[in-house]
Amino acid sequence: MMLPFIAGLCIGSAAYAQDALQIYFLYGSKPASSYRSSEPKWFGGKLGGHVGIGFAADSVLNFVPSGQFHRVGHRDPKHSRYVVTDTANFWAILGGSQGALKTARITIPIDSAQRQQFESIRQRYLQQSPYDYAFFGIRCASATDEILAKLGITKKRSYWGTIFGTFHPKRLRMRLLRMAGRNDWKVVRTRGSRMRVWQR
Repeated sequence: MMLPFIAGLCIGSAAYAQDALQIYFLYGSKPASSYRSSEPKWFGGKLGGHVGIGFAADSVLNFVPSGQFHRVGHRDPKHSRYVVTDTANFWAILGGSQGALKTARITIPIDSAQRQQFESIRQRYLQQSPYDYAFFGIRCASATDEILAKLGITKKRSYWGTIFGTFHPKRLRMRLLRMAGRNDWKVVRTRGSRMRVWQR
């Protein structure tokens, strides 16, 4: 069995800055042709993946479905929730093992006002999800983008602009990586197992 090739620092690191958020990206993938019998298919395939916001050591806020999966977003009932997971459970959401995943972690410095605003948003959203989880609706990437826009980090968009402007994690990831290059934000990546074909 071929061992996964890992580059970068440990993605479970507890080294968090008090004045920063960590944006965690798990890349979408599909089994490589030689491993189709042993590697599982993942929801969304190469266009799938997952994203969440790390706000403290080993704590990640992420948006997930809850109940029946909707094709189009509903006002009520909302089959969604925000959860806080540790990093191990965050990376395992699609069933992969931590050391074999292709990931990116982007550190975004924030000031005290942004920290206070984020904490207020986090508490409200954990109490009650503000929107439904749906294929043509808010999912993990657009939910993350919506929070970052409220903090003034990404561009504010309308409801449908947020959905289609950030339809899957790659769009948000590429946007934040460009911003990281311009602003000298720290980026840590792992390359993932060669048993899977990963999104670029």
